[in-house]
Amino acid sequence: MKIFFLLILCVVTILSDSTKWSNQRSNNNDSTTEEKIERGYQLLKEEAHAADTKAFLLKLHDVEQGRETELDQQYANFLDDMKRFLEIEFNDVKQMGDAIATINKKSHVDTALYQGDIMLTKEQGEQIIKDIEQSNRNRLKRQAYHHMSFPTRLWSDGVSYTFHNASDVAIEAFRRAVEIWQNVTCIRFTENSTAVDKIVLINGTGCWSELGKIGGNQSLSLGDGCEEVGTAVHEIGHALGFFHTHSRYDRDDFISIQWRNVEKEWKTQFDKENNKTNNNYGLTYDYGSVMHYGARSGTKNGRPTMLPLKDMKYILTIGSDVLAFYDMMMMNLHYGCLGNNMARNTSIISSYHFFISFSNSLTIDRCGGVCSSKCANGGIPHPRNCSKCLCPSGYAGDLCTERPSTGCGATLTANSTEQTLTVTMGDNKSPILKDEFDVCHYWLQVHRCSYDGQDFRSQLLSLKGPTNSRIIVFIVGYWGITAEGCKYGGVEIKVGEDKRTTGYRICSKKYARVTLTSKHSTVPVMVFNRYRNTTVTLRYRTGTILICAKKL
Repeated sequence: MKIFFLLILCVVTILSDSTKWSNQRSNNNDSTTEEKIERGYQLLKEEAHAADTKAFLLKLHDVEQGRETELDQQYANFLDDMKRFLEIEFNDVKQMGDAIATINKKSHVDTALYQGDIMLTKEQGEQIIKDIEQSNRNRLKRQAYHHMSFPTRLWSDGVSYTFHNASDVAIEAFRRAVEIWQNVTCIRFTENSTAVDKIVLINGTGCWSELGKIGGNQSLSLGDGCEEVGTAVHEIGHALGFFHTHSRYDRDDFISIQWRNVEKEWKTQFDKENNKTNNNYGLTYDYGSVMHYGARSGTKNGRPTMLPLKDMKYILTIGSDVLAFYDMMMMNLHYGCLGNNMARNTSIISSYHFFISFSNSLTIDRCGGVCSSKCANGGIPHPRNCSKCLCPSGYAGDLCTERPSTGCGATLTANSTEQTLTVTMGDNKSPILKDEFDVCHYWLQVHRCSYDGQDFRSQLLSLKGPTNSRIIVFIVGYWGITAEGCKYGGVEIKVGEDKRTTGYRICSKKYARVTLTSKHSTVPVMVFNRYRNTTVTLRYRTGTILICAKKL
């Protein structure tokens, strides 16, 4: 009996010591988090809202202490995907890093910014904390939500901007990014150093922006390593009102946050929106959004912090620095560029994550529904020319019925005999990092029957695969630079039902040798490159036997 009592006493003592050690370890980590926030703040303290952002992050850290990591079983479900991802050999091209999260981490400012690259006002920070605290009372798990019910901060009179101590390279990248946003929206950008409200491009520490229209001079930093067109497009997106795509309220339906791999200081950076106030205009999640961070953002061990739930073949699509069609569409709806009819009748259901609720008073029916029904392949009326359409990637022409003409590419006919396509772009002998991609556009199309100029109906009899298959594409191999988001080269193949979404982007040998089956009779294939060589080899055929019968 004495031995049993002594055993219990020893167990209690061990547990007590373990608890004390755990608390001590937690306190040490808390101190480390505060020190990292302070270190980043010291680098940003001259900025108008740096102190507000620091106070918010410290409060957010206190509110979010005790966040649960994912369940062991949930983690185990991704072990095979994790193993395959770890086999990827990523190429580091730029000294400061190839992604915003990496650059800001090396610059020691990532922990002093919200979601890694956003500067907040005191009002914005207080609202986020309030919403998190309210939602914490009504849930069992510590999964943060937030919403932004602030006064409207749209640039309703256009965006003015100027430059202060920014490098020539950063200015050039910013101007090109402005041109990209302006060409696909109705938003007017004007360089104006005397405007009362304006964006000021600075050579600050890291890549970051303020959120929405703040009023007065608001900074946007393209510091060392950030002087890229894609980075500028992303940060201007924040200035126009977007948060990150991976922060939208329904993100858990599309990606899995791998909490075990997330740095402690980054766990609060993966907060998500509240669905009661998150207006997404009925648009779906796009893994290729320019507002989406890469799979390893905030990692503590090199393993992925985000994995696609719907399809792991999208793993290298996330982290792109190219403006996606849904980014364009969302911004146009956000600023009322497409009219009331388009705002009410977007056909793809889900959501996006961005800052300001839609204001009906800013909606202008610019096109009056005149050409919306004429746009093919998911296109929408162009906000700057209603006689033409704004087209998803892989499509072009006034009505999105043509293959983009960029000097290379072709329309290839697929039949039941397997054919091979090999494309090589770039130049290893002169490895110049270009500002933007060169793209070769190919269309793989099901054979069309004709005789004496008369079209015939193609009857499709299933040979292999599902009955709704059209074209089967096998990626034989990829040779070139491997980076998150395929930032330097790769191939994009669009085989999905929704022609607006970004296709599969492949830029790694480990994710080549996959088979894709199209939902449509045309498969856009885009091979792109902006650094060294990119070589892609595909094999393709129809999944059906084609029998030509006279058109009825």
